[in-house]
Amino acid sequence: MASATYLQSLDSVYEDGTSRGVTPSNRRQTEIFIASDTIAQYDAVSFDLSKPDDGDKTLYVVKGMSANTSNCCIGIAQAAVVAGDTVEVVVAGVTEANVEGATVQGNRLYLNTAGQLAVYAAAITLPIVAHATEADTGNIATVIFLKQF
Repeated sequence: MASATYLQSLDSVYEDGTSRGVTPSNRRQTEIFIASDTIAQYDAVSFDLSKPDDGDKTLYVVKGMSANTSNCCIGIAQAAVVAGDTVEVVVAGVTEANVEGATVQGNRLYLNTAGQLAVYAAAITLPIVAHATEADTGNIATVIFLKQF
């Protein structure tokens, strides 16, 4: 099941002066998947390519990479779940994410094997999946996740 929050408002505050938060002009898309394993809130997830049925390969997600050699990062989990639970995943747009501790605003990020978004370096051959909009606090930072599928 897919959902999207497209252009909502061009104002950053409500009529009474209170902040709208991250919703103005927020182009955020989420989808619901089934967890194949335990996933923490804000972990990056990938398709579970170990599933034998083709339809299940894009229905189930795992934390991090589905294998060290298979990076199919598709989004950021919005809740902590265990295997068999459904999980909402931000597949494009602004979200909090589990990032490595050295993350600062403007970093390009890729998925590591632990379900974290890691800071991209020249030697990395994995795809960039997000951009940090702030420095991390306790390994959590706001990112703009780039649509991957």
